[in-house]
Amino acid sequence: MHRVILTATAEQKETLAETMLSRDDVEIVRIDRIGQSIHELFIRPCPLWVAFDDPEVALPALCDELYKQYPSNLAIFILTSDPPRFAKTGYIKLVAPLQFDVRAMNEAVALALNLPLRKGVRLPVRLSVHIGQEQSTSLVTTVTISSVGMLVESLTPLREGATCEFRFAGAKGAAELPAMSARVIREERSLESGARVKFYSMEFLGVPKEKMEEILKRIVHDS
Repeated sequence: MHRVILTATAEQKETLAETMLSRDDVEIVRIDRIGQSIHELFIRPCPLWVAFDDPEVALPALCDELYKQYPSNLAIFILTSDPPRFAKTGYIKLVAPLQFDVRAMNEAVALALNLPLRKGVRLPVRLSVHIGQEQSTSLVTTVTISSVGMLVESLTPLREGATCEFRFAGAKGAAELPAMSARVIREERSLESGARVKFYSMEFLGVPKEKMEEILKRIVHDS
């Protein structure tokens, strides 16, 4: 489990929902105040501190002081409405606007936590996908997606073991992509909500990981 200190309100935390910080193997410790976050870092050191800037706090100076005193390696990500207030020095590895680039954030998180980006990392991203099975086409929505497969929710039953043709829909550039193939591995019955919606794990067929990664970088970034 990768532990991360997050200085943010509950609402600010929600803006990170589609990043790698939402992975199952990342433990987020959310703390409201910057001073309390620094205190927690010294009590239980961790490799990454993500902080939403507070203009009333001298956060650049605190980061400089932390660089001098903190006993182990640390990456600090700052999300701020005033990026020029910070320099990428010491432990500060990322300074991003509040409307940050998800792809850049994920790459930075992967580097800070030593998580692979090229081995089927699941991203919690909502994308519309047209699934063709037999003589009909269904519209499903991804829950998570990686370079090797996707978890989708669907109102239409999908047959386990079936090979389907699919196309991404709605995202910029999706119309230019060719149809691809995927196999329905199983229905994830443990995720059922009691409604008509069902969840299915699917694996991509015939698409190299590197090629799918390029596709995902394009459509996830623009979705």
